[in-house]
Amino acid sequence: MPLDLLRSPNFPIYFFLFGVVILALKTWRNYIRLRADGGAIRPTAPADAIFSETGASGYSEKSVVTRIGGASRCLLVWASRSEFSVQCTFPFSVITYDYNNDLRHRIPVRNICSVERRADSSVRVAFADAEGATHSLVLRLKRPEGLIAALKCEV
Repeated sequence: MPLDLLRSPNFPIYFFLFGVVILALKTWRNYIRLRADGGAIRPTAPADAIFSETGASGYSEKSVVTRIGGASRCLLVWASRSEFSVQCTFPFSVITYDYNNDLRHRIPVRNICSVERRADSSVRVAFADAEGATHSLVLRLKRPEGLIAALKCEV
């Protein structure tokens, strides 16, 4: 039976369907895990946000893999007087939940070490995590000066 399937002219269809089923199961598992962890399926900025932008791009400078990976036009970035947040928007919030791209952060503003505009008009935000280790994100925004102004007033 398995050899007949391989000889079938419909083999690429079965292969494609297998991939779709695996992706659907993985997405469902991520959805369940995200809900159990208390994460938002469709994240939104709070009402007290000084700066908010959807459709941002960026990457983490944590490792070579996160620098190559990153996200393109699917990040929600917001800043309030007390918090700075970067997270993926729906459906990427569910699909990439278990992918460690280091782009899911809620950072107290007091932990932000520096905010700088780079030559390519992106913004680099460096911050300290709960253990004191320094991390940095590079974000490409439509309004980079808005984020810089929102975070500079607290840094």
